[in-house]
Amino acid sequence: MGFITPIGNDEETVWSNMVEGSSGIGAITRFDTTGFDTKIAAEVKGFNPEDYMDRKTARHIGRYCQFALAASKQALAQAGLDPAEMDEHIERMVKHLAVEIDATPEQQQKLAAIAKDAARDLAPLRGQAMETRRQAIELLSAPNIDRGAIEVLRAGKIQQADAASQRIARALADAAEVLTPEQRKTLAQRAARWHGRHRWS
Repeated sequence: MGFITPIGNDEETVWSNMVEGSSGIGAITRFDTTGFDTKIAAEVKGFNPEDYMDRKTARHIGRYCQFALAASKQALAQAGLDPAEMDEHIERMVKHLAVEIDATPEQQQKLAAIAKDAARDLAPLRGQAMETRRQAIELLSAPNIDRGAIEVLRAGKIQQADAASQRIARALADAAEVLTPEQRKTLAQRAARWHGRHRWS
């Protein structure tokens, strides 16, 4: 998971402050509060966008976009997925697939783009799944079993799975539209044979 929050900008700091009950609320520093009744807010502190992106990118996107990009990069790192390595892996897979179904260079390029986009969207979900497992272990090993918290965690897990399945389905449909009916038939046949060799006995 990725964290850019009022109580910390990394997993360790956020967790520590949550355990200690630290509040992220403080005096507003982002603008002059003269004339405003409210003088306090939960601001993100100590955030340097250039730790996560180049200066040009940081200058041309909003602060909330900076937070989202930074948190996404943290989630990728936690999931053990380097974007460059992931792209290279996808390129190799698509190249092998292109040989199997006799895809054209144009089709190969489109398939690679579809797979890369899907992988980037799914990477944060993988980080969330890892965090859910950690929370489940913590809840189930606690001195007292909190059924309410377990149910909340279960519902969240279902939402994560649904989001992932929707993204995968969209990518599969996009990829299918790139291929010809004959190529889809060949791919389905090879997938069926693979499944037959690897099914549980």
